[in-house]
Amino acid sequence: MWQFSDHFASSQRARVERLNSWRSYSDVVNAVVESASLVTDPICWARRDKQPTDAHRIQAQIVAAADAVDALFNSPCGYRAMFAMWVERGEDARRLIVDAPVAKLWHSRVQLPPDALLSLTSGHAKVWMIQDKRLTAAIKGEHRGRTNVEMANGPWIGQLEMRTKTSRGTRWFACGGVLTSEPPTRCWSS
Repeated sequence: MWQFSDHFASSQRARVERLNSWRSYSDVVNAVVESASLVTDPICWARRDKQPTDAHRIQAQIVAAADAVDALFNSPCGYRAMFAMWVERGEDARRLIVDAPVAKLWHSRVQLPPDALLSLTSGHAKVWMIQDKRLTAAIKGEHRGRTNVEMANGPWIGQLEMRTKTSRGTRWFACGGVLTSEPPTRCWSS
């Protein structure tokens, strides 16, 4: 169950009310897509940092209404909440948010070569928030003392000390998972 900690709910009352007001993931996706525009510079090919390193993916920034993007990542019916409920539901949510901007933005504004379309339709394509410094520091284990829990997600709270070895170093993903990002307006599509 996706719920906010008591401290976060009381200190961010208006934001929590906005986040709790969304009725469905489809409503969130529609709001993001309706308000979205593609930042056409930079659209780039990003190299993989792990094998095979010669593989690439298309990457660009999407700008959308702050409330819609905040709901996408932080609301009880948002992207991360779908994954928290059930991985398969999260995968369906990932596909929907990837396909929606692709349909509206990429095809209408940018002429993409076939390999770029293949990148966007792969099982690894995603839309993700541009992380603020606080969230990045928590994931990298740079946070000082106890993690300030904002999302009271039981499984994540139980894994706050769990470390994951990645190609970019050790990460504490649950420490980032229990935080909200500042209400963003930009996210990545790749």
